Amino acid sequence: MVRASTAPNVFRSAQAVGRTTAAAAYYWFSELYNRSPFDPIQDREVDDKSLLIQHGRFYTQDEYPDIELFATAGMLVRRFKPDYLLVHPMGMDNAGETYGADSSEYRNHATRQDKWLAMVLTEWMEGGYNILVTGDHGINADGWHGGTTPEVREVPLYFIRPGIVGLGDTRQTVSQLQVAPTILKMLELEIPKTMKAMPLV
Repeated sequence: MVRASTAPNVFRSAQAVGRTTAAAAYYWFSELYNRSPFDPIQDREVDDKSLLIQHGRFYTQDEYPDIELFATAGMLVRRFKPDYLLVHPMGMDNAGETYGADSSEYRNHATRQDKWLAMVLTEWMEGGYNILVTGDHGINADGWHGGTTPEVREVPLYFIRPGIVGLGDTRQTVSQLQVAPTILKMLELEIPKTMKAMPLV
């Protein structure tokens, strides 16, 4: 079954108070927050204030180039100056599932993705954006995710704020349930009661 999410979320909270939202992301996000099922022609590019993701650029193929996605995200920032932007590349996931985590292809893709993110990172920080980088899952040497072992459950989280010196590797373990409340707090928006985890900031 494919249907839009009915749960409170960052896009809904931001759009409800007149904030501008945007995403450069896999088409699942369009289905979750805008329209379901995804129409690959009509829904590929949207600019509609009535939608939860008001300015969306969505792709459908796992091998869609991350470098193109980061450039698209940069365009959304320059053109619309969103209060909240989600960027969701699939390159690491695709490389991991194809070659496994213990492969040169996976490691090299991480290095390339870091370089591509750097193309837009400085500009975004100069524009006052807070940047949170993480993953929804890891991957094991066999190209598998979805289990309970550390390599598929534990992912890095980078929190970059303009003008604030970072703490480096804190070796702190936090829950992914804290990500949405953290974003809402940074946007100075009310945290829904359904989000029970404490924000990080």
